[in-house]
Amino acid sequence: MKKDRAFARRIKALYEKQGADGGDLRSEELSTMFDLFLGKKYDERRKIEIARVQKDLHNKQERLASEFHAGDLSAEQYFNSLSPLIGEAFAECRRILGPKDFRKLFGASYTKETDFVDRSAFLESTATKQAKQPSHRHWQVTVFYHDGEKFARVYTDHKKAAKFAERKRKSAVVKLARVAPLP
Repeated sequence: MKKDRAFARRIKALYEKQGADGGDLRSEELSTMFDLFLGKKYDERRKIEIARVQKDLHNKQERLASEFHAGDLSAEQYFNSLSPLIGEAFAECRRILGPKDFRKLFGASYTKETDFVDRSAFLESTATKQAKQPSHRHWQVTVFYHDGEKFARVYTDHKKAAKFAERKRKSAVVKLARVAPLP
């Protein structure tokens, strides 16, 4: 319990320090998890491998989410595609860490049969959100440059917004390009 409270405090401080537009903090969150739950001197090679697995999962999840939000995937298709990706990532993390360290880091054991996302809760929540959504959506692409400057552009087509963000990410002067739905 002490470690969980310490983790919550450190994550809160991380987000307060960075602010809402501070970029992607997932790697810092993972580093905090390793430090608190497995120790600061934990095997660096394993940390790097877990970070790679996490980044790969997030990239795949973002692609699926883009297709879902663009209307190219139904909620059911999204769920059926996402659940195995999470399972594969957890299996790879367990292989890298071993069962004992996996449990320490993620707070749960891993079995192939585990449902990582509650199907009915997910489908119910997406049905509620989709019922409330207007037929016309807007997507904001925010580009963060290494020199601290920001730029934003709004699109009505999610695919065009994602394509623009992807083009910007290829630039050496761009730190981060993010696509987010506007309320």
